[in-house]
Amino acid sequence: MANQHTSIAVDGKRMRALRKARGFSADALAWHAGFNSRHIWRLESGRYQHAAAITLAAIAQVLDTTVEYLLGLTDDTRSIAELIAAAGPAAGEPAGEAAQDEQQGHP
Repeated sequence: MANQHTSIAVDGKRMRALRKARGFSADALAWHAGFNSRHIWRLESGRYQHAAAITLAAIAQVLDTTVEYLLGLTDDTRSIAELIAAAGPAAGEPAGEAAQDEQQGHP
């Protein structure tokens, strides 16, 4: 069987729409993310459809979203912190650990 995989690419239109909704110019996003604004324009226009993970992580952090959103894998624009908070105080803990900590007076 041949090796088959789906190509995952940056959704430039989605990235541009979120950037504008968050009130950033391409120049401001680039500055906050730590690279050249031409890179933002190329990603948004579709000239670059693939970017390094560190690049996407920096953009996602500035736009307060996730890499998955920038790649079009989810429609949820919330950040990782918001997703964890929405899951509740025991998110990520094994069952019973949060209750045991509370009983022992630990946050």
